Amino acid sequence: DNTGFKMARDGNWIVGVGMWTSTAILAPIGAFLTYKSNNDSVMLNADLYSGWIKRIVGIRSTRNLIRKDVIISDPDYRETADELRILTAQCERYIQIQHLKSVSNYIELWIDNKPDEEMLVINKQLEDVIEVMSNAVSPVLLNAVNKYPVIPVHAHVRPFRNRWLNVTAGAILPVGLFFYFRIWLFRVRLYKDLKLVIKTNEDIQTIIQKITDDGRY
Repeated sequence: DNTGFKMARDGNWIVGVGMWTSTAILAPIGAFLTYKSNNDSVMLNADLYSGWIKRIVGIRSTRNLIRKDVIISDPDYRETADELRILTAQCERYIQIQHLKSVSNYIELWIDNKPDEEMLVINKQLEDVIEVMSNAVSPVLLNAVNKYPVIPVHAHVRPFRNRWLNVTAGAILPVGLFFYFRIWLFRVRLYKDLKLVIKTNEDIQTIIQKITDDGRY
């Protein structure tokens, strides 16, 4: 509005144009935003943008399991312990094969478009066993379960699902280098996460052993 006033005052615009310029610009924008708001558009959902920013910079949530008020059945602790041993073996094998702390080949990183199926399987098994243990009565066990990291299973691979988008990003060096070092940092984080999963598995197996032996905890 001030710009239109100054332009009209200086004689660069006629008075009518200067007076109505701001209205002509802002009215369509206001109508568009009102329409989107009335139709529950995700465009105005702040959580969408905050979630996107968190994924880019690597901010993630933490677990906060608490004892449920109503528990239909306590977990089968012996079966859970067996599942944890299997999960530990899978994590150790993945760490050994993937060499997560090593820097990836720049060209191969962008050309290879295969998803990391093994990591998806490991994460699903982790979440499944956490879901089972969330029905536990023991607060000590629940506190141990909360130590499991929330693993971003796609952050350590290429940023896009479309192969040609990945190739294009890799060809544009400023963009490619940004994602390249971001992927390497997430690979190192994944290494630490899997090590934490292994340690937490061991701690929980100790707790389960005490629960099954003499009902402690």
